Amino acid sequence: MTLPNRIKQRALDRRRQVDALPQELANRADRVWLIIEPSLKNFAVSELTLLSDFLVAKLREYCASAELKIIKAEQQRAVLGRVQLHL
Repeated sequence: MTLPNRIKQRALDRRRQVDALPQELANRADRVWLIIEPSLKNFAVSELTLLSDFLVAKLREYCASAELKIIKAEQQRAVLGRVQLHL
């Protein structure tokens, strides 16, 4: 088996293992990695640092926006609670 075929087979085996796990037990990070990993071959080794920096920045942005959504939802609940108290 050639190296690319072995790599592909290993990825497929890992995907099957993850898919066989119950949803609540499956490591979500593994699922994300399985999606990202095949695309990494499109990058040169010299580009991986830039890609890493980009991914970290996007993850931080996503985390910040998720936290902002939580804060907004909590504020809306607090306002709604105050309105109900006055009624």
